[in-house]
Amino acid sequence: GKYSAESATQVMMGTPLRLLEKNDNGWTRAITPEGYIAWVTNASYQEMTKEELDAYKAKDKVIVTTKYTTIYEDNSDKSQMVSDAVWGNILIDLGNAGIYWRKVAIADGRTGYIPQRDVTNFEKWLDSRNPTAENIIATAKQFIGVPYMWGGTSIKAVDCSGFTKSTYFLNGLVLARDASQQCHTGDNVDISKYVNDSTYTVEALSNLKKGDLIFFGSKATPEKKERVTHVGIYIENGIFIHSAGKVRINSLIPSDDNYYSGSKRLLRAC
Repeated sequence: GKYSAESATQVMMGTPLRLLEKNDNGWTRAITPEGYIAWVTNASYQEMTKEELDAYKAKDKVIVTTKYTTIYEDNSDKSQMVSDAVWGNILIDLGNAGIYWRKVAIADGRTGYIPQRDVTNFEKWLDSRNPTAENIIATAKQFIGVPYMWGGTSIKAVDCSGFTKSTYFLNGLVLARDASQQCHTGDNVDISKYVNDSTYTVEALSNLKKGDLIFFGSKATPEKKERVTHVGIYIENGIFIHSAGKVRINSLIPSDDNYYSGSKRLLRAC
């Protein structure tokens, strides 16, 4: 682990990690709940014993349900900031603090106050998730304009698979981290007319449904295996949404004004 290394992924506040090993330079190799392994700085996580983690898991939680918010030292937006928080962050719930504020704790022990309107009970939120195609697309569209950042997984910045992972997580579904892993999620959708027959029409994509994941990359050759390098979420009529430069909507149909120049690298869908 070192700061000059390539960014692998971001882990959202409140996510449990399993620590694997430490080096002598202030870094720890850890594994995320979906099995992704990378290095994190020692200052960026709170180490816990199994008993402490079990106690943490048992505590009531709230989840941030607005794009951006702030945790303050007191129940006033004039007080000192403890931390920022973003959509999907999970915090320990310490109860109401007046009509407009909720007291919360971060896993590292810091406490503060967050606007009541910006959070909801985590269990109620989880029970309310309804990952329909319409809800997934609605969530995805709220990321439009968010800048691309390699390894990004939050509303601040996302890479292509960080965008799809975050969109599905906010609808209660956990995907693998990378596009090359996400392409093995669910059942394959037949888009062979588009991919193999070079029929770049909406009709060639008729098997796709709203919310399906579509993957781009390099086809297999006798010398090389197929390589998946990009992912987006299909909307309809050849239109999809993805993070490329920024989160944006593009078309797979060459005659459309918002045609994506990488469309002919489409490989598969699921």
